Amino acid sequence: MARDIKETSKWAWARWGDYTKLSALLDLLGWKTLVISMLSTVGVFRWIWEPGNRPMTALIGLVAVLVVCGFSIWLQVRDRGSETSNARHNPSGRNRSDGESVEFFGTINELRMRHPLPETFKPGNEIHAYLLSGEGIFAEHSKYVRYVKRLILPLPTGANMDMLKSLSNSLDYGAQILRCRDMALRNDKKSVRLYRNFLGMSLLFCNPDRQDGWVQIGPILPGTESAERQHFRLYRAKHEDAFLSFYKAFQWLWEESVVEIDQEGSASLPQGYISMGKAARTVYEMARANKIALAEGAERLSGWSQGSPSSGSQEDILHFMATHLVKNISVYGRRPPSTAFEKISDRDVKDFMFSEGAMKLKDPLNEAIYYTDLAVESDELTRQLAFEIGFTGDRST
Repeated sequence: MARDIKETSKWAWARWGDYTKLSALLDLLGWKTLVISMLSTVGVFRWIWEPGNRPMTALIGLVAVLVVCGFSIWLQVRDRGSETSNARHNPSGRNRSDGESVEFFGTINELRMRHPLPETFKPGNEIHAYLLSGEGIFAEHSKYVRYVKRLILPLPTGANMDMLKSLSNSLDYGAQILRCRDMALRNDKKSVRLYRNFLGMSLLFCNPDRQDGWVQIGPILPGTESAERQHFRLYRAKHEDAFLSFYKAFQWLWEESVVEIDQEGSASLPQGYISMGKAARTVYEMARANKIALAEGAERLSGWSQGSPSSGSQEDILHFMATHLVKNISVYGRRPPSTAFEKISDRDVKDFMFSEGAMKLKDPLNEAIYYTDLAVESDELTRQLAFEIGFTGDRST
């Protein structure tokens, strides 16, 4: 009995030692931001549990492991006197990159101090990236887009973008994505694609086909300020297998991404169709140009305030116009997770509500149920516009 108690005590003490070691490492890493961000990414983005997305689940797991291991290596290098060496060889005080270890950065400011953007986006460098919106780089440095050979952005109508929007009410990720997309398209029409969803991280490769290449990985927790996000760099010369694993994942994303996208950010539509967002805007423009009361009604009654209709926002006006339009013509779309482009039933058109500038049609009782890539037939829209103008247009001229 005494021996059993002794063995149990030894086991418990060993487990306590394991716990304290893990706790200490998490404290060094800033566990509130790192661990919670990784767990939140896994918990919030439910797509990772779907069979088709398991390769990306493994990628996220690899990110978590490399963050911990990379930071541990960084601590060892620092403890061996790397700071003294940097100070001797770099009088400016900024740690230089020599590719000898994984580099960990607790904030975006730490990253930019050690590796200013001009060092990355410069002649001779080739950039490949998957970004949340690109706003943090290209909004203030539009010229940097010329160094980007391939850019992948999330589809603004992706399911997880809804979640991001709900957690970050002050940020319009959809608009940011479209601005960055248009900027990249003006530089090179073949350089940008949109992936069907947001993956919870950013990937930025510099010179991936060269031995001095590196990848910068940044797990992204929805709702956090971009300045608070952690990043790390992995150098191909020292960690080639891990580097190539990330690059293989990027190649897969590129192949799976949409090549052609319309002005509203939806996936390319079958020939003969026009996106609902564009159709709604066309109806509104037609109504204003022909002095049809429908336009004034949309402006004054599309919103809702204090229990009654009110003047609406730009999105409200588009929703008003789309609701008017589908009373007379059919609407088509895709219902995730299905990718089939199909006619939406009259019942769903009647019971669901338009959102995001008529880019989505949602169940008002369950936002997890919705249609995206909404569209109408171009010929049917043309006939409806002619009817609207002929029946209610201004005949004073």
